[in-house]
Amino acid sequence: MRRSSGSLRRTSWSRPLATAPAQVLSAGVPWIVVPEWRYFDEQVCKARALAAAGVAHCEPHLPSSAQAWRRAARAATDTHAHGRQRALVSDAAARDAAHWLDALAERLWAPAPSLTTQDQRRIVA
Repeated sequence: MRRSSGSLRRTSWSRPLATAPAQVLSAGVPWIVVPEWRYFDEQVCKARALAAAGVAHCEPHLPSSAQAWRRAARAATDTHAHGRQRALVSDAAARDAAHWLDALAERLWAPAPSLTTQDQRRIVA
């Protein structure tokens, strides 16, 4: 692909990673996560989960001063766990997710077990 200002730089990954979190986790660098507001707090939940897993430092909002940014950067660097970040990245993530979803659909749509005659008598009684 080309832009008017020149070509896009290609990443060093063998195949492009689909999400920004996957790219950061794959890079294995200290990470400050600042969730954006959403109606259902999905970004807040994800940021908290990443922090709980020890792969990112979470700030509830953008730091409002140079000192706050320094504190956030220090916290991200001090708690950085390169190996933990890389362990969350998988080349087979899409395939694994598809298999999990397929198995879930199979379980949810499986026919209900047949009622025995004794069960039917209990329901009627």
